[in-house]
Amino acid sequence: VTGALIVLYFYELAKKDHGGGVAGAYIASLSGVFLSMVGVFNLNTGAFHYFFATVFGLLATTGVVFYTMRDINRRRGPQSILTFTMLLLGLFVTLNFRFEIWEPIVVILGLAWLFLFSVGTFKPTWFWRVVIDFIESEIEQHEN
Repeated sequence: VTGALIVLYFYELAKKDHGGGVAGAYIASLSGVFLSMVGVFNLNTGAFHYFFATVFGLLATTGVVFYTMRDINRRRGPQSILTFTMLLLGLFVTLNFRFEIWEPIVVILGLAWLFLFSVGTFKPTWFWRVVIDFIESEIEQHEN
């Protein structure tokens, strides 16, 4: 499910971005397909799991690198520093631990980056405005 959501999120993002963000979005979107395959082919399937996990990691990392370059070009210091730090941490874990240990750690790092990145790109839409208005009206009713 997470893989499918990554595909949809970055596909939509690619339609709205320009420059390095478009390439990064398409690459990150493609990584979602491979993440879905990681779920289908678990560790018990051996080579299939390793293949899909490795390609997912490479594509996700490449997409993140493109976004880091985009953020640097747009002078978004905090975002690019956070991304670069997470990339270095992922690289350190990858080089110093066995696959079974570094793989879930790197996926968690990637999902944390995705969460932080998506919070930064969130723009309230009419749907969320309706939801927020409803919640606020319910709170007011219960206070009275």
